Amino acid sequence: MELLRRLCEQEGRDYEAIERTAPFGFDVGPGGSKVGELIGQLRWLASMGIQTVFGWVVGAEQLTPLEIIGREVIPAVANF
Repeated sequence: MELLRRLCEQEGRDYEAIERTAPFGFDVGPGGSKVGELIGQLRWLASMGIQTVFGWVVGAEQLTPLEIIGREVIPAVANF
């Protein structure tokens, strides 16, 4: 993020006007065993200035990971 900030300054661009995104693999683990780790990773990205993550859900061919994300992860990170 520091490099982006410096480049914005060089080009006269408003750093705050840029949506900062990152690719991410959402892996809740078997039965949700990695939910805490996943939330921690998202918290870390937010602390670095990332505003939006996009990517894939590991195991999305099954409904369970999506249910876990909806039930546990989204409410926990909604206000980052």
